[in-house]
Amino acid sequence: MLYNVYPTLPNGNLYNSSELCIALPWVPPPVGWIKINYDAAVGDDFAGIGFIIRDHRGRPLLVVGKRFFSRSCEAMEVQAILEALDVVRHTFFELHAAVEVQTDSMFLLQEVHNLLEQPPMGGFFSATIEHARSLSALRIEHVHREGNAPADWVVRAACFTDFTWG
Repeated sequence: MLYNVYPTLPNGNLYNSSELCIALPWVPPPVGWIKINYDAAVGDDFAGIGFIIRDHRGRPLLVVGKRFFSRSCEAMEVQAILEALDVVRHTFFELHAAVEVQTDSMFLLQEVHNLLEQPPMGGFFSATIEHARSLSALRIEHVHREGNAPADWVVRAACFTDFTWG
């Protein structure tokens, strides 16, 4: 997938242009790591969260979509990352102690950083946050929306029904 750095191209043709374009392929994590791509979407009546957990070969280990009643996209994005990290804590920790997380939301990037930096506050996901802090490596990074397209697809499907594959 290509992301056009310049919104207007001469002649309107991407392939005949000498303008700079940046390729945004999905890049697998290092060997021994897992990568989580997550997203959230809020519609008129329902919201959905979703995430894909893949290994260093790019193979999906788990795909999860959940339907919610919410009007806050930010709250749903926080819910998505916490649920994904909770699955890692319960399912993948023995095999993978290094996790790379990608989000297309700069706001959420900062929120997750704040959650991990603050003292424990208790609550439903407190054990998950503590686990994330104890990982041998945790990398959280921003990805352009185009680079998060599979997670976006999962979220759109989750607005209709819950599902788990893997």
